[in-house]
Amino acid sequence: MSNNSMKNLFLGSLRSKQTVISIISLVLFVSVISFVLYQGTKKSVTLDADGEKIEVTTHAKTVEQLLQDQNIDVAEHDKISPSLNTKIVNGLAISWEQAKEVTISVDGNQSKVWTTETQVKDILKEANIEVSEHDSLAQGIDTEIGADNKIDIQKAFQVSLVDGVNKRQVWSTSTTVANFLKQQGIQLNEFDRVENNLKDVITPQSKITVVRVEKVIDVVEESLDFAIEKKQDASLQQGKQKVVTAGQNGLVTKTYEVVKENGQVVAKNLQSKNVVKESKKQVVAVGTKTVVASAATVSRGSSE
Repeated sequence: MSNNSMKNLFLGSLRSKQTVISIISLVLFVSVISFVLYQGTKKSVTLDADGEKIEVTTHAKTVEQLLQDQNIDVAEHDKISPSLNTKIVNGLAISWEQAKEVTISVDGNQSKVWTTETQVKDILKEANIEVSEHDSLAQGIDTEIGADNKIDIQKAFQVSLVDGVNKRQVWSTSTTVANFLKQQGIQLNEFDRVENNLKDVITPQSKITVVRVEKVIDVVEESLDFAIEKKQDASLQQGKQKVVTAGQNGLVTKTYEVVKENGQVVAKNLQSKNVVKESKKQVVAVGTKTVVASAATVSRGSSE
């Protein structure tokens, strides 16, 4: 092969390489420009996904498309702000709160609600359930709901409480009589009694009666009457009596256990009797002597 041929072949190969390099360079340039243009046309938004904030650049047209791009499945009860069909613009703030199912029990009757709220009071408000100051909640009204997503409410009702001579209406939830008395701060003394069974469960319009029982010792003194002994006296005219020995009353003390219920005496039981002073009997002479009229008296009467 001649030198010219070799030279031409070399130059042709060099031109081909230059062409390839030029094409590659052009492709790279176009790609870079396209990438820059692509990135430059993205919009920057802030996404608060269930409490976690992230910055997102996106070509999504709407909020719904952006959430789909972020693999977020929006359920029926989830809360989205702004709405799903809102168009994406720079600086847009998007909030997504995932709803949870909460079980609410009111006096044992359960209902289920979907909510994005976390505070017990907000969940109940959303469910249109009113709670009074007397109602009982397993958790505080101003606390966050627990991990079990359950709220237990016992509705209060009025109960009539008779404590001795005092009667009043009080609020209570369904519980036993024993627990109710404990909640009301009712202290039972040794002899007090409750008319209700302590294990019974109270219901609306129940009447709880506490009888205050008091036992006291009462010592009284009583006169012990003297006995009267009568003796016949032939020297005393019949029909007449004379006290020979004056009688004297004795003295006895009696000890009673007095039972009072709500301040009223209901029983008085004799515990003991003690004679402090014996009585002294009285002796009375009863006349038996009869009087016989004399003969002189009778004659005088006849002569007249």
